[in-house]
Amino acid sequence: MNRYVLYYDPDQTAVEQAEEYLTEQGIATLESAWNPEDQVYELSTLEEEFEQAKSLLLRFLNRQLAESGDDESTEESGPFSDPETKQERLKELKELLEIQSGQHAYVNKHTQFEDNFSSALILLTFGVLGVIFIVFEMCGITHILTLSSIMRWVFYISMGILFCFFIFWGIRSLSHSRKLRDQADTEDQTIQEILDWGEAHLTAEAIDSTLEPDLSESDLYFNRAAVIQQKLEAAYPDLEVSLRDELCERIYEMLFE
Repeated sequence: MNRYVLYYDPDQTAVEQAEEYLTEQGIATLESAWNPEDQVYELSTLEEEFEQAKSLLLRFLNRQLAESGDDESTEESGPFSDPETKQERLKELKELLEIQSGQHAYVNKHTQFEDNFSSALILLTFGVLGVIFIVFEMCGITHILTLSSIMRWVFYISMGILFCFFIFWGIRSLSHSRKLRDQADTEDQTIQEILDWGEAHLTAEAIDSTLEPDLSESDLYFNRAAVIQQKLEAAYPDLEVSLRDELCERIYEMLFE
């Protein structure tokens, strides 16, 4: 059966840490090996567990990123021993996994509304100013273009179509912006409702009581997060994956930090 590479690093310890975490999470088909051609250690798994392993590895990399950002006294050796280099490396791996998994960082509806509204204004501004310029040129009010008669009409038609296209998509973007603004209000209510639910139904003591004692700091984080995610999935099964992950982080911070 085909094996798929999940993770690679010239530092064997980094690969072993990822392998240890994924094994603890139930991934049974892992295999690590040295790739002499690329000079890295590779961690691979079989096809049937690849998607699940990618999702778990994203959690692992998120935690590694947080730890590498806080820890300025790293004394590791190797190509990625520098904290900034290591952090960039982890970000690249995380982004690649997100693309492969079809997962993306959560972007709230207010940010989407602002981005969409700005795009709509830019499109409308260019479109309207462009149409005004063409009308002025056709009416002889301005004489900026120095083209032959035929080329002038080719310019009028082609650019007129383009500017009208800008106006059309600007209007559509404005219409979509209004929908995003309404969705943002609804999303805010949903987020606050879930955070209130987490505060009322989850406690740090109850979560820790379900875990094994004497876990390392990183394992403790992952296991706590897994419990919170399970509770969220049970209470809100239709929640978008990226929003659920974001809320899991918020609830974790609310309970443990």
